[in-house]
Amino acid sequence: MHVVQRIVAVAVVSFCAASPALANGRFPNAQQLRELDPQTLVVAGTYGMLVTTNGGRDFAYQCEAEIFGKPTGTYTVDPLLEVASDGAIFSGSLHALRISRDLSCAFEAEPSLPNNWSFFELERPEGAESGQIVDVCRRGGGADAPVLALARMLDDAATTTEFRLYQANARGVFEVVGAPIPVALMDFGLTLDVAPSDPERIYVSGTLDNDPVLLASDDGGRSFRSSPIVVGDPDFVLGAYLAAVSPNDPERLYLRVARRVQTKGGLYQRDDSLAVSSDGGRSVSEVLRAQANLLGFALSLDGTVVLAGYGDPRVDETLSSPAVVGIYRGDADALAFEHVVTDIDVSCLRFTESGLYACALERDPLGVDPAFLDDFHLGIYRGAGTPTSAADFTPLLKLKDVRGPAPWNDGRTTACAEEWTSGDPNAPVPVGTCTRLNACESGAARSDALVCGMATGVGGSGAMDAGKGGPGAPDAGCGCRLVRTDTKNPLVLLVFVAVALGRTRRRGVPAGALSAPRRKLRVD
Repeated sequence: MHVVQRIVAVAVVSFCAASPALANGRFPNAQQLRELDPQTLVVAGTYGMLVTTNGGRDFAYQCEAEIFGKPTGTYTVDPLLEVASDGAIFSGSLHALRISRDLSCAFEAEPSLPNNWSFFELERPEGAESGQIVDVCRRGGGADAPVLALARMLDDAATTTEFRLYQANARGVFEVVGAPIPVALMDFGLTLDVAPSDPERIYVSGTLDNDPVLLASDDGGRSFRSSPIVVGDPDFVLGAYLAAVSPNDPERLYLRVARRVQTKGGLYQRDDSLAVSSDGGRSVSEVLRAQANLLGFALSLDGTVVLAGYGDPRVDETLSSPAVVGIYRGDADALAFEHVVTDIDVSCLRFTESGLYACALERDPLGVDPAFLDDFHLGIYRGAGTPTSAADFTPLLKLKDVRGPAPWNDGRTTACAEEWTSGDPNAPVPVGTCTRLNACESGAARSDALVCGMATGVGGSGAMDAGKGGPGAPDAGCGCRLVRTDTKNPLVLLVFVAVALGRTRRRGVPAGALSAPRRKLRVD
């Protein structure tokens, strides 16, 4: 399932612990991947977003300022990522869910969900609600499964009042579903997931008084039962995150447990584990543990094969052991794991009908060492069984080959041009994304690459065709319209103004959120 990304205070969700590094300056890690069709892939990471519409031959860059609605500056933010059945891309951050209907060319804030008004440096409008988007996922396993969001509701003092579930209706408007989750059950939310075989079975992970808890609903969110997540070495657990629910059994779910321990020399060592529940979260057992970041998880489409991917995101001083990174395989029945791929430093894994996708740390970023011809940032394994080495994957992307922001068909300058070439102007030391990716001389994209404002959208040649409609296509050929253009709605206008105003302002970030081994996840 998905991997959730957040700001520093909850950076353990993506296992990217807090550090003085910038969002637009951190080590370039891919964190999540979605396949809209075999030719159209979306990758979200510490650099923003990469999109291909021609099967990986060209990846276009989308900058963080466009995704989040505000330049990153000194604020460490990681993007959400989910896709809808119509090809819409749901991203943004916990401050506001933002949606692109044109394959990432433009994102707009979704006003039917709570927003973190202080992030946009605006006073909360009368009647508007303040909140943060904890996580998004698809509700169920069908092709038309709607998008579900978990929101953390805030009062005027930015204190959590409750958690709510919102579901997108046929018009793309999010409406409350189920009953609120009181802070007596969970005072900090982390992840959301739904059983593919039963859309009424909803799971939420989080903490209560700094101890990990799992909430489960059998009735579509109208009620939840709470169970403690009891795992080894609890004093060193940073959080437990839903990785997947079995496609066949709503009672079987998998969790990634982030843990770090202090070594005798005073350093910190990653010690993440995979936990499994076969009774709907009432109890869990740890089935795999290694001294590295459990960054990737993949469950085969039939639910019988379990893959865990360990790596090192290189974002703080916490160590991962090079000997244990890679891919581990286990059968869902026996849950006995074998270290099958040892030469990949994993940052994401995902099974689709096309094969097994893997994101990895590049061993030869400049592509000059003939010993690493199989090196990749994103690759796919299309063979039978399980891969055994990096050479079994077909490389789809090296970061040096990212093409930069997709051009607009009408010749306008992309809003991400400056961030690509010069970096976030609000950063203490602006460095262009192309420099960080070694991609400033990547060359021109092919003719079937993404062009904003024209061509066919999902399943087509890759650009957005004026007037053709279809999944992901814009109205009347415009790839920059709001999700809804009801300008009489004050929330639409205010969010739009907030985005515009926010582009010229700086913001700060709490430092040292993970300076101690015990969980300290509060942001209120």
